[in-house]
Amino acid sequence: MTRGRPLFSFIAMFGLAASAGADDQVKSMKGRWHMDMQQSSDPASAVRSSSMVVTIDDGETFEATRIDVTPDGKEWVSSFRAAYDGKSYPVTEAGAKMSVTLARLTRDSFRIDFSQQGGWHNTGICRFSADGNTVSCTGTDIDERGNGVPYKRVFVRD
Repeated sequence: MTRGRPLFSFIAMFGLAASAGADDQVKSMKGRWHMDMQQSSDPASAVRSSSMVVTIDDGETFEATRIDVTPDGKEWVSSFRAAYDGKSYPVTEAGAKMSVTLARLTRDSFRIDFSQQGGWHNTGICRFSADGNTVSCTGTDIDERGNGVPYKRVFVRD
């Protein structure tokens, strides 16, 4: 497993949460989140816990920092700032050259893709619950040899 997987195999897990207001408003993930490990199924990721702070999610730009804790207690911290424009943006993570691409699908869903130097990549679709307090991401982690493993990552607003 590469160093980037514990942190971002979730990931396709960064996204948007709930903005107050009209039904046509884009939901936003701004705030604090944690991964619900009981509802998540992520065989390619080796994390014991995961939390995320989203500082910007205004429908155009997304900025977040995520902390994953591995089974041996090590923390993997990553962060990125990206536009919802389908273009690639760098992810800051110790020891990994990674990028992220975001694209809004609907007001309450988005696509998130991560790629790492060496061939590993992750692609997923994230959807908000009706109340905006849960984001469920489903997708595939694809290793350097092209082997895919499906995942489901569920984030809950703190």
